[in-house]
Amino acid sequence: MKSFLEVFPTLQMEHISRALLEHIQVEKVSANKEGSKMRIYVSSDILVEKRIIFDLEGIIKRQIFPTKKIQIKILENFRLSEQYTPKNLYDAYKESILLELREYSIAQYLILKKAEVVFVGERIMEFSVERTQLSEAIVPEFIRIVEKIFFERCGVDCELRPHYIAHIERKIQSKDENSRENGGDRVIKEKLGNGVDQEKRTEV
Repeated sequence: MKSFLEVFPTLQMEHISRALLEHIQVEKVSANKEGSKMRIYVSSDILVEKRIIFDLEGIIKRQIFPTKKIQIKILENFRLSEQYTPKNLYDAYKESILLELREYSIAQYLILKKAEVVFVGERIMEFSVERTQLSEAIVPEFIRIVEKIFFERCGVDCELRPHYIAHIERKIQSKDENSRENGGDRVIKEKLGNGVDQEKRTEV
C-alpha cells in the first residue's frame, strides 16, 4: 500500500487537510476495459467524511482526466479502534451517511432524516418510520445499505430495526405542533401590540 499523497502527488488540494490525507492509504486502483470507470480502494485508521471523499473524486477527475469521459469512484474502508460503538459511530458519521443516502435515493435519505433513532443494548439501532406502502417497500434496502456502511466499511456490527408509526399518529402529532406554534404566534403578536420588541429568530 502507498499513501494517497504518494499515489497522487500532483493534485492541488489546498482546502483538504494534509494531515487528514496522510491517514489515507491506497490499496488498489482498477479500471474497466473501456477506461470509462476507475475504482480507487482506500483505507484509513480514522473516519473520513463522505463530503471529502466526494471532493477527492471530483479533484482527480478535473485535474488528472480533464477531457476524458470517466467516472471516478473512491471506495473507502476504515480500520477503527474498538472504542467505536454503533451509537458513537452514528453520532460521528451521521452526516456522511445522510449525504451518501441522498446521492443514492431521496426516499432513502428522508427515512433517516426524519427518523428518531434510539440505540438498544450494544448493537441494535431502532429508527422510527411512518408506515406507508412506499416505506414498507424501501425500508429493507435502507437497512441493507446502512448496515453495510456500519459493518463492511467501518467494522462495527450494528443491527437496524424499524419502528413503524401509524400514518394517523403522525398527522395528530403535526396538528398538535401546529397548535402550539399558532399559540406562540398569538403571544408574540400580543407582545408586539404592547410595544415589546421581538428578537429575530432563525429556524434550524
